[in-house]
Amino acid sequence: MGAIIDLNHVPDYLSWHFIQVSLPNLIVVIVMLVVFAAAILLPFPHHDDQEGER
Repeated sequence: MGAIIDLNHVPDYLSWHFIQVSLPNLIVVIVMLVVFAAAILLPFPHHDDQEGER
């Protein structure tokens, strides 16, 4: 069974001073930050309940 993309090559690296990260890892980190921000900013589902009624 093959992968969707070819994983048998050296990944591209991005360097900024002392920080060096591969492009696939940077994409994963950005997606994780977007999901985390969405989880914080989106409201939790709730139902309107009258006081005393259950």
